[in-house]
Amino acid sequence: MLRLTRALRLFAPHGLWVRSFGTNSPIYPAIEELRQLHKPGQLLRYALAHEADDLAVLELVLRRLGGLMREPRTSGKKAWTRKRLSSDGRFHVLMNTLSSRLDECNSRTLALLADAVVRLEVNSPEVSDLSQRIAEVATHRHNAISPQDLSILAVALAALRVRGPPTEQTAGHLGSAVAFVRSEAMRQLQDFRFGSCVHLLEAFLRWGVVDAELTNMVFARVEDILEEEVSTRDVEGLLQVLAKLGQPRVVILRKLCQLTFSSLWSFAPSQLVSVSHSPERPLQNARFEEEGGPRVNRHDAMALTVTNDLQTPIEVKLGEEEEEWKTVYPGRSCDVGVSEGAVPVCLEVRLIESPEVRGKCQATVGSLLRASLDFESFSREAKGRDRSEAREVTREGGRREEAQARTEAMIREATSKKRNADAWPTVRAVVILVGPPLALLVLCAAIPPESAVAAVLLASATVPLCCCLCILTVSFGAGERGKDEFNDFKFGKYVDSVRVGLKVAGLLALVVLAVLTIQHALSGFWWTAAIVWPVPLGAGMCLGVVLLMFNRRDLDHDQKKQREREHREAHGELRNRSIRFEGSVLRERGRPCVASWPGKYEGAWESLVSQGRNGQVSAAVVFLPQGTRDYGKHDSIPKREELPGTCWCVPLYGEPKAWGCRWFTKWRENIEEAVKYGAELEVYYFQNHVGKGKVESFESAGKENLQREKLNKKQEEFEASPQFKQMLDAGLGNLSQEPRGDGSSQYSREARRVFLASLSEEERQFLAASEGLGNSQKAEVAWLEKKGYEYWEVDVSTWLPAEGVERHVPASLENPVRVHGQQDDFPSVFAQYAADPEVLDPKEEVDVAWALCAMELSEKYRNVPKPARKRHRAPWGPGAAARKAAEKRHGEAKRLSNSLQHQQAARVLRSGPPGLDPPTLQAAVGPFLVDFFLEQSSLVIDLDLLSWPISRRVRHRLLRKLGYRTVLVSPWDLKNLRSDADLLGFLSHQVSRALQSVDKKSGSETQDQVPQAAVDARQSAPLAYMTTVSAAEVQRWQQHCEDQAAQVQDLKQQVAKSTAKLEEQSALLKAKDIEIQQCRKDLEAKTVFNFAADSPELRLRWTEDCQPLPGVPGSAKGAQQLKQSLAGRTQGPAELCVGPPPADWRVLLQLRLRAHAEPWEPALLRLTVPEVEVSSYLGLLWPVI
Repeated sequence: MLRLTRALRLFAPHGLWVRSFGTNSPIYPAIEELRQLHKPGQLLRYALAHEADDLAVLELVLRRLGGLMREPRTSGKKAWTRKRLSSDGRFHVLMNTLSSRLDECNSRTLALLADAVVRLEVNSPEVSDLSQRIAEVATHRHNAISPQDLSILAVALAALRVRGPPTEQTAGHLGSAVAFVRSEAMRQLQDFRFGSCVHLLEAFLRWGVVDAELTNMVFARVEDILEEEVSTRDVEGLLQVLAKLGQPRVVILRKLCQLTFSSLWSFAPSQLVSVSHSPERPLQNARFEEEGGPRVNRHDAMALTVTNDLQTPIEVKLGEEEEEWKTVYPGRSCDVGVSEGAVPVCLEVRLIESPEVRGKCQATVGSLLRASLDFESFSREAKGRDRSEAREVTREGGRREEAQARTEAMIREATSKKRNADAWPTVRAVVILVGPPLALLVLCAAIPPESAVAAVLLASATVPLCCCLCILTVSFGAGERGKDEFNDFKFGKYVDSVRVGLKVAGLLALVVLAVLTIQHALSGFWWTAAIVWPVPLGAGMCLGVVLLMFNRRDLDHDQKKQREREHREAHGELRNRSIRFEGSVLRERGRPCVASWPGKYEGAWESLVSQGRNGQVSAAVVFLPQGTRDYGKHDSIPKREELPGTCWCVPLYGEPKAWGCRWFTKWRENIEEAVKYGAELEVYYFQNHVGKGKVESFESAGKENLQREKLNKKQEEFEASPQFKQMLDAGLGNLSQEPRGDGSSQYSREARRVFLASLSEEERQFLAASEGLGNSQKAEVAWLEKKGYEYWEVDVSTWLPAEGVERHVPASLENPVRVHGQQDDFPSVFAQYAADPEVLDPKEEVDVAWALCAMELSEKYRNVPKPARKRHRAPWGPGAAARKAAEKRHGEAKRLSNSLQHQQAARVLRSGPPGLDPPTLQAAVGPFLVDFFLEQSSLVIDLDLLSWPISRRVRHRLLRKLGYRTVLVSPWDLKNLRSDADLLGFLSHQVSRALQSVDKKSGSETQDQVPQAAVDARQSAPLAYMTTVSAAEVQRWQQHCEDQAAQVQDLKQQVAKSTAKLEEQSALLKAKDIEIQQCRKDLEAKTVFNFAADSPELRLRWTEDCQPLPGVPGSAKGAQQLKQSLAGRTQGPAELCVGPPPADWRVLLQLRLRAHAEPWEPALLRLTVPEVEVSSYLGLLWPVI
């Protein structure tokens, strides 16, 4: 019989009923009803009657049954025991119902149901079947169970001893349920809270599975969240798990002890007993195999787990012997099965989008690898690409938001202009309605009453006028801007003026009434006030209140439709004005001109359009979006092109399209204009696809477009297939759908990749070969090649924002930190701590002590350093301190010896000043390891580096007390030295100063006895050498400066001569250009036929070059058109054919020529000019009599 575990009692405390469901939940009435049932028989009858209810209700019934079975029972035949419960038919029905309906419950209910089965503590075949069924359903819910529910489920299955059947992915006795819980826990471990971590460890402990990798990761997670608020039950549970596992985690134990001691009053007596007893338990209790406990299965000896914590999908495979790559999407893990053993295996990873970016890692079986950390160069490159992708997505998102804001602002402005134009007639109407009544009111006040009848008439005339003004003032003068839609719609931007004007009119009317009343009172008709004032004060106010209460301020249906129509019209006008682009070809010879552009780069396209409109860029591209005037218009194909189809859509796309082909006509005109002015055409390709994506010819562009559209339609069918939905569940849906600069997202690119992988090889190659140009671009480039125009192929990345350069600097090459600024303030800061050591925390004492030593304040504050205690009051003995210091010194020396400055200094000192012995590198001097040591001179040379545990300055002070001379060279002092000679001079100077100095603090008895002559010789030789080197250096620099000055003068003279020649050549070139243009015009106009120059059979002359024809000359338009056609031909000579006119012309010629007394037998002339728009001319020729 199963017993309830301590972990389960802790995990589901009292109050679960109220905490799981709120009072507004539809299950709450069932909870209240179940609380009234106090017998198992009543609960079983309730379950049988509510068999079809929500599974959460049945789970509450099962939980309530478990609670009743644990209550004290009286003996007797009618007492409910677990044996009686397990033999009840209604209980069997309840178990079978739960088993059959498990697929329809959510993950939360599934976990609580497993917990309720454990609390039932009934051992029967139905309960066992339900437990296995719960495990089976749970293992199919990948990425669908929260960490809390997963820990509930794990503890419950472990208490039920349910592992699940072994599978191919598991090893030994490790079942599918255990493997499922492990994989889900590894994936979601960063979301686990303290209690979930505790009970996950408890579950694996009860399963008898010791997973070192998972245990270490869970304890690492516990260490991360120890600072969070935890309950007393969590502390108690974790201490018990640590004792059972035999895991003496010092950091966790120390922190748990601190938490316990800080809140002892919060623990119950039973908890205090458990907490005090847990650390004393034998650690061997966790070794199940040695003590005869359950068998231990080592999961870490069966597989490798690779977690993709990047933002891009990767592929994984095991070594070179495997050919199949496994795809791992962001946030998911992949278990790579290997054979048991401790031999390291080689794991390969690569990026799916860039397979050339790959890496390898040697790992032992059971390891957990992270793609962002454990593959060295691959991890760095992948994280760099993730950062670049994030920056580009952020930049594109900001650009889209700004573009949307600009568009909305322009639409609002255009709508406001249209509204203001429509509101002006309404404003005029209001003025017309207010003006006459106010004028009549003033007139009534200006007329003095001569009699009582006149006074009554004048006072009565003001009544309707006051009513009219009151209605207008209250109706249109009330309200605030932005809150009264009706007035805002009616008056537009004039709404404030109308409101203020009406209010002023109302006040003026009151003033006029007051003047009228005074005038009547002075005339003796004071009683007219009873006629004048009741209307504005009584009826007017009531009318105003009624109008304010019942007057509609919202727009009606027609007004809303009118406002929407104005918005659409403004949007269409905006698209025609700002988005529509018909090209902007600059008429400059040799100017680059954008002939084709990929439209998916929206940001770069906006920049191109903006610069094209400003005249900064020459562009022949055309964009006619939906809503513009030429959208959907079609143009017929000229017959001379000999292309099939009624319009350009057929050769472009293979069939007519909704957007039309008017854009292609405008584009061809722009291209012809650009070619005419000698522009250099530029075709822009997709990023990194220059020269790719072309079609075979312009004639085949439409056919290939139809084939691409047919294949792309298959992607919609593929995305609705179960295969694609399975990939979404595997993590494809986790990819970002935010677009970057080219309009694609990680999700769309990966969906496209998996779609291409589902196609046949031929179809896949066809679509891959089409990448590089857009659909319209393919036809544009094919047309340029058809016409034989020269163009440049350019990558669109030249228009995209530059990403800059990222470079990884390993830790061993990082520059040491150097403190800059006012460093004299530091001694005073640390001195106040030293003066009052009681304010220091024990863990800060070591840091303060080292700071005082580094700033040479240790002599003054010798009583400050105490026995060193670093963190958590853990003792840090002298042996550990010496070992740490030695390791730090050797690591520091190794890092410095590999630096370029250290190598340069060593090279200079070896060939350095005469009189000094060669230096010894990394020599042990006294208790320290120095960079360079000159033994004969007792000279120590160090390159300064901020170090721990002792600074160079403190080290040199101690070495000088031992009798050594020291030189401290800072790398920042050497940064301006450009050559070995400069460095040699600097070091010589420093060495001379060190040899000349006398250490006043150290006595002569502690120094080595060196003969005075030797000392003088060693001191004089470096000084002489330094002086010689310095003088030679100064002379060399002076000579160099003189040479540079002479070169500058020569260059100035050459520039002046070149400028004069350039101006002269420019003048000659301009004159020649004028002469060439004149000759070209004469040649184009006069040389038409290709005959020998010495004996021409026919010579063509124009009327301005010869005797004019008889009669009054007519229009010269036809002759000028013929000239332009002859001068604009590009291929072959013009051809003149002479022959008889057609027979059906005979009657017309007879009638026309006889009317003018001319012979009616003319000759027909036909002039054909190739490659021009008007290619044929007809004429008649007859003798002149």
